[in-house]
Amino acid sequence: LTVFLNTKYGLLDIRRRSRPSINQTNVNPEEVKEILIPILSMELQERIARYIKKADDLIYESERLYTLAEQILLDEIGLIDFNPTESNVSIKRFTDSFLESGRLDAEYYQPKYDEFEKLIYKKRVVSLNIYDKNYVPQDDKKYKYIELANIRENGIIDDVETYEGIDLPTRARRKIKEGQVLVSSIEGSLSSCALVTKDFNGAICTNGFYVVDADEINSETLLVLIKSWLIQEVLKRECSGTILTSINKADFSRIRLPMVDAVTQKDIKKMIVESYNLRQRSKILLEKATKSVEIAIECGEKTAIEFLKEEKV
Repeated sequence: LTVFLNTKYGLLDIRRRSRPSINQTNVNPEEVKEILIPILSMELQERIARYIKKADDLIYESERLYTLAEQILLDEIGLIDFNPTESNVSIKRFTDSFLESGRLDAEYYQPKYDEFEKLIYKKRVVSLNIYDKNYVPQDDKKYKYIELANIRENGIIDDVETYEGIDLPTRARRKIKEGQVLVSSIEGSLSSCALVTKDFNGAICTNGFYVVDADEINSETLLVLIKSWLIQEVLKRECSGTILTSINKADFSRIRLPMVDAVTQKDIKKMIVESYNLRQRSKILLEKATKSVEIAIECGEKTAIEFLKEEKV
């Protein structure tokens, strides 16, 4: 049932029954009941079910590997048993506050941030390389365009659409390459960070991202480090503004990251690469299951079953 509703036939039927209103488009529950669902043979249904269950297993293992990589990193930088001060009272001299940082917001000076900084500087620190040169897309060339909405959990980029350069919005001004990391500059979506994989080499992203890498930290470790709660707190501290709170380049460029041991980096990279591979395999299985239902409708169930036999699950 799930697979059919995600086929082109299921989606078209749902959209056909949708009713647009002022703010959104809805499907009436009573009309959902009228959607016609094809009854497929149990042999085909069971094959599809195996694909879906295998895809779920791969996602579970992918998430487990990411969590393990994260735990290894947190242990490496001393965050497993670290408990910052909960007090929100801090007394600082004018020369040690506004004259140094230019910030008047009280939250910026909470004691926990001093503790975060001390923890980071226990190790040798690393600066980020920021790539913010504007790129003007060619009008007649097609580009994959990455927005904040395309960033999934664990740094995955997904559901990216392709546009001709002339149709891209004016904020599409960052050309990215494999191995870079995208970091959101908007306070409400700081955790929307992603690793640029081979599939998105040469793509365009919105200038709402900072495009970064680091000389001494591999990209996989950098992703996990930036998404860790420690660096997320540091990023949040640097946000400023009124209507749309974000991090400006001057503040972002001052952020320092703790150096991670080379052996630990190698382990984390291996886990993240495997985590991404598992997700990709899961996506392929889901796509094949969906395609098989479309084949069953268009060409018959025998052809659909043969299609699913091509891959051992």
